[in-house]
Amino acid sequence: MTSVLDENVHVFNVEGTCDDVDLFIKPCFLDEEFAGKHNLCSINSINWARIMVQVVHYFYAYLSLCDESCSDEVQVIVPTGACGNVTSGIVAKKMGLPNMKLVCAVNTNDIVHRMLSEGVFSVGESSLTIAPAMDVQIPYNMERIWYLVSDMDTKLVST
Repeated sequence: MTSVLDENVHVFNVEGTCDDVDLFIKPCFLDEEFAGKHNLCSINSINWARIMVQVVHYFYAYLSLCDESCSDEVQVIVPTGACGNVTSGIVAKKMGLPNMKLVCAVNTNDIVHRMLSEGVFSVGESSLTIAPAMDVQIPYNMERIWYLVSDMDTKLVST
């Protein structure tokens, strides 16, 4: 990252976790005037385009493993982190990808597991691990997941 020489690319370091970065990055993207003026772009899953690209990966992987007559369930195991990858899998299922089971892997930063098993969405202390993309306590794609699994019922889901 430090070798980027373009004048419009700025590399910075944040002490802390992925959540610490997201706390000030997300508001920048939500400010449409600021984002437009500065041509902001993100390649992580805060960007819906990243989710759409990953949807294609699910179809490609499934079709590489199964032909039209395949009735076997395909299990796809993905890390939770900010939940962008699993969001893509849910979108693929909504688009008609058959016989796919999503399995979310967590580490000690297990907010997704706690939320699904206990119904509690409480931010804990983030532990630094060897998988920094999973060192997340605020998985910002959960809002999208709730929206998708509620059949896009905005009355059931609010941010």
